[in-house]
Amino acid sequence: MTPQPKTKFNEILERINLLDGAGAESDIALRQLKREIEAVATHDRTEGFELYGILAAQSEDVEETRRCFEAARKLEPRNTSVLLNYAAALSRFGMYSDVRSQLQLAHTLDPSDLSVLDRYIGAAGLCCRFKDAMGLLQTRYQLTGSAFEPLEKEFRTIHLFLAAAGVSDDDGEEIMGYAADTLRAAKVFDVFTDNRLASDEDSQWLNVNISVRRPVEVAVELNEELAEREASSNLRASSLMSVSAIFIPVRTHVRHA
Repeated sequence: MTPQPKTKFNEILERINLLDGAGAESDIALRQLKREIEAVATHDRTEGFELYGILAAQSEDVEETRRCFEAARKLEPRNTSVLLNYAAALSRFGMYSDVRSQLQLAHTLDPSDLSVLDRYIGAAGLCCRFKDAMGLLQTRYQLTGSAFEPLEKEFRTIHLFLAAAGVSDDDGEEIMGYAADTLRAAKVFDVFTDNRLASDEDSQWLNVNISVRRPVEVAVELNEELAEREASSNLRASSLMSVSAIFIPVRTHVRHA
């Protein structure tokens, strides 16, 4: 079973999510948080590493995020709460394949946990692994007796469209990997992704919109880089998937999984 959340852990987590930008007040709050995380770590090293990892993600430090969560995993390899928080932190960087891997492991450890399964389904969709996502929705139906009909219909429609053109889940995930690499290289984090079929009079394609909190001109430059990566991928999927960065003036945060 997934361990129950602890009050002090969640309290610190919420305050990490409230950190925003630089300045004297933020620096003071950051130093205070680090002292409190150190105190937590003296009693629970796993939670200490988790909180340091979430703080690193909030600070947009990919390598430190990984280091802290890998240390937490080493201490408690069967703790699904660690895996859920690891996935939530990585999602901030648009690293959907890595997110899916963490959630896949958590689901393997606790197949009956719906909170894990629902996140795993969402991650499969974000990776453009629509066939896998449909299988997971069927697993959810077997567990609960209830179906997510709109989502299942959406995933099935996209899967059939891509499969008819010979595009596999692996192809789709590879395209999304190119997009994630491009954004990470440009130090663009805090992203939100939405997948939808689009069409005009002559053609149909999968529109992958990645919303980024950056100026419009930066989004334009990112789209040029994304188009170049897609064109050079030599994958059939690149002609059927349009990956675009869209400017949004909204701040999002890593949330407790």
